Amino acid sequence: MSNFILKTFLLFNTIRNLKLEQLVYQLVRRLMTSRQSKLSLDGHKVTFIHYNGPKKENSYDGNEFSFLNQKKKINSWNDKGLSKLWLYHLHYFDYILSDLPKQTSLNLINDWIEKNPPFTINAWEPYSTSLRIVNWIKFLSLHKIEEEKIVESLKSQICFLDANLEKHIQANHYFTNLKAMFFAAIFFNNEDLAQKYIKLFINEVRNQFLLEGVHYELTPAYHALLLNDIMEVVLVLNSLDLYKNEVDELKEFISKGYQYYKLHLMPNNQLARFGDTCIFNSPKNHVIKTNYNQVFPSKAQTVKISPESFYRLEKGSIVSIFKTKSFSPSYQPGHSHCDIGSYELFLNNKPFIVDTGISTYQEGQRRLIERSSISHNVLIRNNKNQANIWKAFRVAQRAKKQNIRHEDNSFEIQYTFQNVCFTRIIKENENGFIISDKISKKGNLESIIHLTAEVVTSFAVNMNSRVI
Repeated sequence: MSNFILKTFLLFNTIRNLKLEQLVYQLVRRLMTSRQSKLSLDGHKVTFIHYNGPKKENSYDGNEFSFLNQKKKINSWNDKGLSKLWLYHLHYFDYILSDLPKQTSLNLINDWIEKNPPFTINAWEPYSTSLRIVNWIKFLSLHKIEEEKIVESLKSQICFLDANLEKHIQANHYFTNLKAMFFAAIFFNNEDLAQKYIKLFINEVRNQFLLEGVHYELTPAYHALLLNDIMEVVLVLNSLDLYKNEVDELKEFISKGYQYYKLHLMPNNQLARFGDTCIFNSPKNHVIKTNYNQVFPSKAQTVKISPESFYRLEKGSIVSIFKTKSFSPSYQPGHSHCDIGSYELFLNNKPFIVDTGISTYQEGQRRLIERSSISHNVLIRNNKNQANIWKAFRVAQRAKKQNIRHEDNSFEIQYTFQNVCFTRIIKENENGFIISDKISKKGNLESIIHLTAEVVTSFAVNMNSRVI
């Protein structure tokens, strides 16, 4: 098959899953790279929000920035020698909410304004702009700062975001845009804008959080991030005594979402590394707990959830979690991996079998490998993945008919890909559980198990199957 035909096939099987709205906005963005906003914040004075959140980690020592386990001295705000994801973190400005001196933070903000005119790459992209808007608003509110240069820059960024919402991407990007616009409306005391964006935000919460309580991208890191976003919106609304009915509804999502967050949390207080989850891209456990306790200052009633997308099993000294579904939502599986049926296992509170997590979002071979079946604890037939993944975030053909079936002391995870049905059966016994796999067609089979380095070095492996 020629390279052109292969690419056309991949593109068709990717596009066919998109929503019409995404296709329309993809076209609009290609015809108009950055649209001008009709929004005006002239005449709207600053109203400081109440912010009492936990401090963030300080990633700047006065000379070098540290993101994604990489410490670098930057030559510019858009240093071409650094990855896009690293630069994104630089432009988020999380570090101004750490123990960084106030004047140092102000110097960085003013330097950013001078050296990043509107529409600068990385700096003026909707996602990085969304996070920076919220962080600047928190910082200005915390220190009661109304410097004209900063306020005017903030207004420009808000108007840019209002005109460039990521409707073509949807999912967590659009969610983050809406939260930022709501914070902006409150900060500039724009009631019409606040009503517009709280309505859009709640609609998106309803859309993106499944009935079982989990965020629909089925990636623990993004579930934690968006759960924290909802809690921060509620805390702002509570402080202003606004939108009480909306707050009550959001609290219901928080209650279920928090239970699911705890389901994802392993004995080492880190999230199970399914999908695009790693230790660098989600809020710390103490941040989630602190905000949850502020939302529910008196002990909240524990909400019972019925998980379907993940299954947690605790048996004696064993704690394990299984992922039962992937490639969700169908129109935006960018953070999905070939990890249906994958699992992590802790023994005596220590990691024993782990998911590999991720190290990059950069397009290339490493990104493809980290999303592939070989990087997860799954069954592989004829060296094929559970989907045709390509580029950094795209998925063409993918596993279908994903089901989970519960019986007494056992459950089954099942999916079909390219007319082959895979079934993973987990059956509990008095010592733990047994995993067995069934497949509808013969082939060259490999059961991948990723053991921690400590486990591998503690005993010699002598078996015919591959152990990675």
